Amino acid sequence: MVDLGTLQEFQTSIVGIIGFTGVILSQLLNGWLARRREISSEIRRRAAIMAALKAELSIFRDAFARPDADQLPQEGGICIVHVLERSATPDLMRDLGLLSDNILDRVLYALLTIDAVRPNASLYASEVSDTHLTFDRNTWPIYAKIVNNVAKQLDEVIELLDRERC
Repeated sequence: MVDLGTLQEFQTSIVGIIGFTGVILSQLLNGWLARRREISSEIRRRAAIMAALKAELSIFRDAFARPDADQLPQEGGICIVHVLERSATPDLMRDLGLLSDNILDRVLYALLTIDAVRPNASLYASEVSDTHLTFDRNTWPIYAKIVNNVAKQLDEVIELLDRERC
């Protein structure tokens, strides 16, 4: 056994070693807890981004699937289409890096496709404004086919987002 005199001699050193060990252990625990909190926050952010992407892509898919190439306007009639613009996804662009490479590739392609619809459809529109495009009997089927194809592409991306969340 250690005698009391020796313990008194090294009392300060023993307390220092115990205190220093406590500080080191608490720093390690703090780091571990902070990392877990960061991972949890990243998972929640990723889920929120995917939900916002899915919602906006679903809105565009539904809007683009609606036009029917076979429902032509009456002779001399026109079809007026409201121009849709992305509202949620432009603010998410800096956070898209949280997505996996496969999803990121497909989502970016879908967003670029959505952005290309208006300029491409404008080539066939008889009237173009900031808020709408007007199509006549001859150009309506072309527009409908363009957006219907985009709707199919968006549907695939939405399904991919659904599978990834599971």
